[in-house]
Amino acid sequence: MADRPDRIYRSLTETEKDQVALIREKGMELQLVLEDLESSTGSSKELSEARTRLDEAVMWATRHVGR
Repeated sequence: MADRPDRIYRSLTETEKDQVALIREKGMELQLVLEDLESSTGSSKELSEARTRLDEAVMWATRHVGR
């Protein structure tokens, strides 16, 4: 994908790096909860959808921090 002229990339501040790390950490914690749930109750479309939406939520939250 070509670079868009309206996008300006910058380095994250230390506070922003900490925020991104916290978002990712909490996302991983919830992924582990979903894995435990799957181990005890079996897999389902709903759990698969939850994983997908969790990944998406983490992505959007980290993108917000980098705005």
